[in-house]
Amino acid sequence: MHERSVASQLVQQASEIVLRSGADHAVSVGVTLGGLCGLSAPHLRSQFAAAAEGTPIEDALLELSFTDETLNAEAQDVVLTHVEVADPPT
Repeated sequence: MHERSVASQLVQQASEIVLRSGADHAVSVGVTLGGLCGLSAPHLRSQFAAAAEGTPIEDALLELSFTDETLNAEAQDVVLTHVEVADPPT
């Protein structure tokens, strides 16, 4: 259940970035999972795909990276690192 909430927040944040850019969709979304965040990458991927349906993030590639640092300030966090948007329509 925690993955669903996190995935929904990531999709919302990424969608806002896409819309502010003037593009209509994202190509990729980068996320870093902290070493102590307690999330399962496979479950996060499936929840992200479900949350992204019907949004500008729907077909974006989810690029996950991981850190095993446990003393880092973001060790318990899931961080949106980048959103690559498609070229805005001309």
